[in-house]
Amino acid sequence: MIQIITRYGNLLLLAMGQTLLLTLCGLFFACILGMFFGLLSVLKNKACRIISYIFVDVIRGVPMIVLAYFIYFGVPYCLNNMMG
Repeated sequence: MIQIITRYGNLLLLAMGQTLLLTLCGLFFACILGMFFGLLSVLKNKACRIISYIFVDVIRGVPMIVLAYFIYFGVPYCLNNMMG
């Protein structure tokens, strides 16, 4: 175990930094997105409320692992097909 830490310690610290950076970016964008749809749900416009409720129900109704697989595999596949 000590050999692994001494050999790959710098890489592990860099990876931890990248993980924390991605976590903070994800938290930031999740807060922005949540605030946006939260504000849509309290507007008097019925179309905005319907859009907000549909988005929230879809996100809450789909298991997180399915969303993760879709983002990891589906988004690049769709982007590759759209770009040609």
